[in-house]
Amino acid sequence: MQSETLKSITEEILQLFKFDQNFKQAILMQNYHGFEKGKIPSDALRRIAEMYGADPRDLQAELVSVTQYLSHEIHMHKRSRAYCIVLGSERASAYLGRGWGG
Repeated sequence: MQSETLKSITEEILQLFKFDQNFKQAILMQNYHGFEKGKIPSDALRRIAEMYGADPRDLQAELVSVTQYLSHEIHMHKRSRAYCIVLGSERASAYLGRGWGG
C-alpha cells in the first residue's frame, strides 16, 4: 500500500474521531503493556478503506494513549509501514530503524 493512501485513510479516521461522538464511543480502550489502545471499528475501517481502493484486511488502525515514558519498550514489525498522528500536547518520538526520531 502506498504511503499517500495510508495518509489519506488516517486523515479520514482522524476526521471521524474529531467530529463523530458515536465513532469515539465505539472505540473500546484496553490496557496493553502499560498503555491503552483500542481498534478502530471494523465497519468504519472497511468503508474508509474502500473509498481509497484499499483492502481493510491490510490495515491495522488503532488509537493509542500513552501516559508514561516508554522509550525502553520497542515493538517492531518487519516489512510494514505506519502513518502516525500525535493528538496530545506532549512531545512524541518513534524508533526509526536505528534510533529515536520525532
